[in-house]
Amino acid sequence: MVTLDRKSLKNEARSRLEKLTCDPRMLVLLNTGVMVVLNLLISGLNILLDQQIGNTGGLSGLGTRSILETIQSILSYLSVFFTPFWSAGFLYCVIRLMRSQTAQPSSMLEGFRRFPSIIVFTLNKFFLTMLVATAAVYITTIVFMLSPFARDLTEITTTLMESGKLFLADGTIDMQAFPPDVLMHAAIPMFAIFFVVFLPAFAFVNYSLILGNYLIMEGNRIGGFAAMLLSFRMMKGHRLQMFKLDLSFWWYYLIESLLTVILYLDMLLPLLGVTLPFSPTVGFFVFLILYGILQTAFHLWAKLPVDSTYVLAFETIVDEHKPQMM
Repeated sequence: MVTLDRKSLKNEARSRLEKLTCDPRMLVLLNTGVMVVLNLLISGLNILLDQQIGNTGGLSGLGTRSILETIQSILSYLSVFFTPFWSAGFLYCVIRLMRSQTAQPSSMLEGFRRFPSIIVFTLNKFFLTMLVATAAVYITTIVFMLSPFARDLTEITTTLMESGKLFLADGTIDMQAFPPDVLMHAAIPMFAIFFVVFLPAFAFVNYSLILGNYLIMEGNRIGGFAAMLLSFRMMKGHRLQMFKLDLSFWWYYLIESLLTVILYLDMLLPLLGVTLPFSPTVGFFVFLILYGILQTAFHLWAKLPVDSTYVLAFETIVDEHKPQMM
């Protein structure tokens, strides 16, 4: 089994990028810029739709409101739907660059050209993650109910049930009937147990499937389900190594997280007692544009070296198994 030498991979990625005859930063600018513009457009359209929905009051406007709300829902999911294919297209470009091949802006559309494989892989990964989360919730509930932390909640639940105040008229549990302090004391250990159960299982699934998009985009044109199975098999013995590679890029993920906070400054600053000199709507767009500018600048500096290192790591793992696949 090959060992992923993090330092060697990073050095090799930098070396290959320096030898390129073209400037790949245009691809980074296109990749990030399209997502920023898409989010701006979706946000602007959603605000316009909110205004239109607010102006269609009464029963006469019910049909119009339904149509506008449907369009609003579609717009909300557009970015979520677009991202996997656009990201796969950028991965395809990085793969070509690491192989000293040309990567044009049109190459970014390769993810959409491989729509069936990516959608199958993405949906299966999502459902598998949801299955892990559901199992974690089930285990968390059992462990919590068997622990001393559940005593107060159990006593209150029994009292409410005996008094007939536990359920609402529609048969659902009346959460407002529970004292807030009891719910808080129950929530903290429940969340702690959930994360202890969920995170290791999620990490195992995530690192087992981490090769999936690479296998789909690297040239063999395999299906999404086959990519899942191959990734599970190839990542055996490499999951911990990939986790360590992630940890070596802690600074990258930390800056990404800090930049994401900028998106919510229009809500966070008022909570901290800071009054904005403009309306909430203007503040939303100001921080969205600021986030887009800073993220684009950061990606122009750091994204290619990071993504190139991952591609070389993926290639190392896949090359190890190629003799067995032939």
